[in-house]
Amino acid sequence: MHRHLTSSPAPEPIAVVVRTMADRLAYAALLEQQRRWLEGALGAPIHVLQPGAAAEYADPFAAYDEDGTTAFLARRGGRPVGTAALTPVGGEPGTVELTRVFVAARARGSGVGAALVAAVVEEARGAGAERIALETHEPTMGAAVRMYRRAGFRDRAPLGPVIHPGVVALELDLVGAGELVPA
Repeated sequence: MHRHLTSSPAPEPIAVVVRTMADRLAYAALLEQQRRWLEGALGAPIHVLQPGAAAEYADPFAAYDEDGTTAFLARRGGRPVGTAALTPVGGEPGTVELTRVFVAARARGSGVGAALVAAVVEEARGAGAERIALETHEPTMGAAVRMYRRAGFRDRAPLGPVIHPGVVALELDLVGAGELVPA
């Protein structure tokens, strides 16, 4: 008798707002992976790449409680594989910033980034935001830039001084836009 082994499809990624201590610990561990990856990819310590970010990386939830940031964690098959954060932008009423988007190497290309963006968009809309802005580094994160553009993000002015060549600023209009386009 021949048995045919079939593999079940990989579970869809799920992204949620961080609420439990387990999620906080998983988020912090992935954020540390992101910091190391950023420093290696861009060749400089995080405090040079993103002035003021050292405190966030050292204790993200203390920093988030202070500035009103909402953290998101993505899981695939029950394992933490991605992060994102949504932060109010001072001086731009109605604008929130998508930051700290990171997908673990083992989960890249599996829809985790799109699940995080969808969760962030839903949360931002529910909070009454009018637009989501972000900055990313196109030379090292080109796949992410393409995902954002497929989701409807368009070019915008930088959120602050650009200190690293290759940084692009994007924005998603939540008021005039329809549903999020699947990435």
